[in-house]
Amino acid sequence: MRYLPLLTVNLTHGYYSDGRCPDFVVTPDAATAKLFRNHRCVLRPRADGLAVYVPVESDTSAKPFIAFADNRVFSFNLRLCNTEFPLYTDYTDLPNNYGFRLNAEESAPSAPFATIDIPNDFNPPASPPADIKISFNAQQLRWAYYLVADQTHGKDFAIIDGLGKTAFQQSQPQSEDRVAATLAGQYPNATVLRFISNEAIPCREIGTDKIQLWLGKNQIIESLPNPSYRNFLQLDPETGPKAADAIFQIVNYITNSTLMKG
Repeated sequence: MRYLPLLTVNLTHGYYSDGRCPDFVVTPDAATAKLFRNHRCVLRPRADGLAVYVPVESDTSAKPFIAFADNRVFSFNLRLCNTEFPLYTDYTDLPNNYGFRLNAEESAPSAPFATIDIPNDFNPPASPPADIKISFNAQQLRWAYYLVADQTHGKDFAIIDGLGKTAFQQSQPQSEDRVAATLAGQYPNATVLRFISNEAIPCREIGTDKIQLWLGKNQIIESLPNPSYRNFLQLDPETGPKAADAIFQIVNYITNSTLMKG
């Protein structure tokens, strides 16, 4: 029996470098699963979604072997398989196509994260097949870098975006800054500096080119690592009206090992 693609569900996410979102298992709901069985469809899970194939009448026909009722709606569940998904996803800008419905937080643990509906007339299947795209956006947060350095270097450091997209300002950590307090305890004879981006930056899987560390007129590090979305920080109100949640990265530039505690 010959099969043709009926539809594909493709999930994308701005966080990932290739754009494909592997954080979900996509499955038909009970009614749609029964419909697919009755029509002898074959489901092929993908890393970023699902593909559905339907048997057709002959080698030369694209007409389904068993015709679908007109205006059929297929419903699919998106089951989250990555618990860290909320840490780098913008929940204020979720998909708004194909009837995307986010389940309530109080739903049972077994409930899907979200459901989508795909209305169409699949007689015959589209050529190419219906390509259903559900897109998630990366959460945007301010980036903070904590620099631990020898006191002899003073405060002549700067973090510069070599591509000119984002400016970083040095700010004095406040007493309630838990990261700065921890670093000060670990390196009591060192200088701890904090640099914060002026604007929010999208979380991303791979590093951002050209975020550089300079000491005076000398470039020390050509490309600093991204702050991890796991390193979450609430900036203190003294940073001004743009204060917001942030993620941080610690950069160690101690050349005198005797400054290290213990």
